[in-house]
Formats: sequence, structure tokens, C-alpha cells
Amino acid sequence: MQSQHNVQRLSESLYETTFLRKRRMEAYEALMKTDTKISLPTSLPIARGEGCATAISSRPFGEKWIQAIAGEMQRGEMAQEDVDLFEQRFSTLLEPSSSPELLRHYAFLTHTHFIAVAPNQTFRHPVQITFTNTHEWAATHIVIVVGKGSSLTIVEELYNDQGGENSEPSGDNRGMWSHCIEVFLEDGAELTYLSAQRADAGAQVCIHQRSSVAADAHMHWHNVTLGGETVHHNLVSDVKGAHGESSMDWIFYAKNSEKQHISARNIFHAKEGRGEITIKGVTEGKAHAICNGMIDIELGGGGTDTYLTEDVLMLDSGAKVDAIPGLEIKTNDVKASHSATVSKVTAADLFYFASRGIAEHEARQMYVLGFLGEFTRGIPSLEAQELVLQGLEEKYRRA
Repeated sequence: MQSQHNVQRLSESLYETTFLRKRRMEAYEALMKTDTKISLPTSLPIARGEGCATAISSRPFGEKWIQAIAGEMQRGEMAQEDVDLFEQRFSTLLEPSSSPELLRHYAFLTHTHFIAVAPNQTFRHPVQITFTNTHEWAATHIVIVVGKGSSLTIVEELYNDQGGENSEPSGDNRGMWSHCIEVFLEDGAELTYLSAQRADAGAQVCIHQRSSVAADAHMHWHNVTLGGETVHHNLVSDVKGAHGESSMDWIFYAKNSEKQHISARNIFHAKEGRGEITIKGVTEGKAHAICNGMIDIELGGGGTDTYLTEDVLMLDSGAKVDAIPGLEIKTNDVKASHSATVSKVTAADLFYFASRGIAEHEARQMYVLGFLGEFTRGIPSLEAQELVLQGLEEKYRRA
């Protein structure tokens, strides 16, 4: 367990502002008062060179956007209006008090990033965000505000320590990683967000994502869950404005004894909302995946048209899947439906391939890439599609 002194040292090493330091200490004090059994970091990345490296880039074509960390705010390298906007939005969608995991996240936060897009901007190329965790603990956080009428795509990669730019993941990082994303779309804005998580096989991963969608705004989530010994990944999108849209496409692949718990929820608060949730995954070996999908239409959500689909393939008899779709509808005049399908690959299926000269190992790979690979076509860019396909192939080859 980390002492208050170490938490303060972490804050100082990050050159945090008074605002962030206050939020951190409030979360730490609240966490220490809870009777929680969640794991706490045994070591914090306080020394120089430790922690999680981050790269954020986009080809400049006149788009106005900012990317800042706490240190830049501390040094006065951000305009005051941007600092004010960040402080107004930070931790408002993902409130620390809502769960012990979020209290832990804010108490031991290691990286904070802010992306703000001015109104009426169109990005011609995706903004690329890469997190590389080199420590046994990382807590990364992004706040994104997309102004009225603006449109962009963000491609995010999360992976553990790598030996070099083009090397394979080392696979031996067994630490904990907490990652949070808060997204605010103003009227008429559009954001496509791809998050590809490829943490090492022994890592414990906890991800929280939440978006707030204003009138006529469009939010498109693409999640890819490939890494981690244990994964808890929760996504909630609130459609708060009329004619808003929120869609979620989710690919997961669990093997060996991995445990993945993923949850996707669309909440429609305003009239004539649109959007769908589609979850597609594979379990192999003795892996266990829990898929919770939920559509919630509130009293003001009349005229909403939405659906939920969960489709899972089990490659082995020891694999386990709990597919749990749900609807909660509090008003009339809506179109909402859900479905869940769990399929198994049988010995007869593999014999069919063998009778045609295809070895079992190749046949299983064809099942994985065929079942999940087709779903990648909905990813917004060819480069991002190739990134996900490469991750699927690497995951299959991993022992």
C-alpha cells in the first residue's frame, strides 16, 4: 500500500497544478476510508524515466487542436481558457466516488492528457495516440472536447514495454494499468474513436470510457480487447441531445486462462436518438469472457431507434462465455431490440478441414481471423484495420 508521502511525491514528479493535486489527494483520502479489496499499486513511477510513454500526433492541415499534460499547464504553456475548459470537464463523467477502481485511478494517476477541438474543424487524418507502459503501475487519463460542428478520428493504442520501435511485445509485464477516457461532443460534432488494447498477457487492465453526446452529434466507438490476464472494461455513452447518435463496435479475443469482463451501455435521454451496440468475440483454451450489453431509453427518449447484438465463438470446450444483453425502456414509441448468439467449434468442424488437407492449427486460425477479421471492415481507416488484424494474428500465435 502506498503512503500519502509517496502519493505527494508522484504529484510533484508530474509538476501537477493545484487543481489536479487537490483532486488526487481527495481521491486518495476517500480510497483509504473504503473497505475495498481491489489491488493497490506496490510501486509508483516516481523516478525519472519510469512510467508510461505517450505519443500523440496528427498531420497538420490547419486543424486547430491542443494536447497538453499537467506539466504544460503548470508552466503556463496553455491558454487560460483551455485550462478552464479542462478543469470544468475533468472527472465529471467518470466521477471518482462512483467506484473504488476510479478512486484508485485518480489517487495514483500518472498521466493526464487533454485534447480540445475548436468549432467547425474537420480533420483529414486520424489523431494517433500511443501509450507504452514500462512500469508495474500506470494510470492514464484523457479528456476530449469536440467543438460544435467539428469532426475527427482518433486511433489509440495501449501496449506494454517493447524493446524497440519494431520489436514484438516482451510479454512479461504483469503490472496493473488503469485507463480512463472522457469525451464531450458539442452540438453537431462527430468523433470516431478506436481504442486497441494489447497489454501483455500477465497484466491487469481496468478501462473506463464515457461519452456525452449533444444534439445532432455522432459518437462512434470501436474497442478492441486483446491483452491482459484480467480485463475489466466499461463503456457508457449518454445521448443527451435530440437526434444524437452513439454506436459501439467491440472485438475481443481471450485465450488460455484469461478473464475479460466487458460492459457496453447506451443511454438515450433525448428524443429520436440513434445508434447500436455490436459485440463480437472469441474465447479459446480455458478463457472466460463476460459480455454485458445494455440499452437504456429514458423518459425523454421517444422516437429512438436502436439495437444490441452479441456474437461469440468458443474454440474449446473449456472456454466459457456469459453473453448478457439487456433493454430498459421507460417510454413509448421506440424501436429497440437485442440478440445474443454463442457458437462452438466442434471436432466435426475441425475434421472437415483436416479432410481437405488443412491442419488443425491452421483451421483454428482461420476461424479466429475469419470470425473477427470481417468485423474490422467497419474501422474507419485502412491503417487502423491493418493494426487490428496484426494484433489478432499476434494474439493467436502467442503461447
